[in-house]
Amino acid sequence: MKRGEILSAVRRDNRTSVVAAVVLTAILGGVLLLNWKYLYNWALGPFAFDAALAAAPGQRDFVRAEGPLLPTGLVQETTLRLFRGAVENKSVSASYMAMLTADRILVVKVTPEFSGRVVLGRLLPLPETVRAQLSSDTAGASGDSGRRFYPYLLEQRGYGWLDANIFVIVGVPLFILALPLLAWVAWKSARVVSKSGGRVETKHSLHFWARGEMLSETLEVSAAEAQAVLEAAARAMPWATVEDAALFEKRWAQDRAACAREADECRRAVKASGGPPPTR
Repeated sequence: MKRGEILSAVRRDNRTSVVAAVVLTAILGGVLLLNWKYLYNWALGPFAFDAALAAAPGQRDFVRAEGPLLPTGLVQETTLRLFRGAVENKSVSASYMAMLTADRILVVKVTPEFSGRVVLGRLLPLPETVRAQLSSDTAGASGDSGRRFYPYLLEQRGYGWLDANIFVIVGVPLFILALPLLAWVAWKSARVVSKSGGRVETKHSLHFWARGEMLSETLEVSAAEAQAVLEAAARAMPWATVEDAALFEKRWAQDRAACAREADECRRAVKASGGPPPTR
């Protein structure tokens, strides 16, 4: 292969590796960007529920609220039907409680067995059906009962790593791994092909075959170093160099003795004639 072809192949291989690493990192970064709100709340939450947050929650979904809880009588039921509806089983899966905070009420949705004053979860708009039911139940206590409730529902739920969707669970560790991979590919590309003044310097491989050894020894050198080694070998042992390493390695694997005999014959012929070695 000519030098220009080698350099083109090196540039092409390195460009392909870098582009693949960049594309992979960009795809994973895009997945995380689409889920940035969850990551923001996971990293910085929970946020304390107070008057400032109630006035403008913004992107803050993961909230911590504290206060006494009162039952509202509203529950969420789950129905399990078996044998095509012949057997039906209903159970309470969640309870709606009223948390007293300052002068207003925050509706929270918790598990039936929950007890305590602190609720962690996701802040959602209060469903209109729940608001209407609570307003009608408390209409006798106030002429405008709807104002007593915050327009939010705090739904008790985890905001941990495994509570995210599958794209976040898989995307974040892959993105973390993709960053060092991208750095390694870029470093490798810069190491193999370095640009200086418009010139490209490549690494060369010198292979050495020793008598009685099955495999060759390989030495990675620069172009100048490779040329110096070959010139020194041509002066000291002009019969011992070949240009087509792949072809010779194939012959060496098939019959090492024949290769050694051929090298000996070339050596004797060179010493006898004093001229250049025959082309191999």
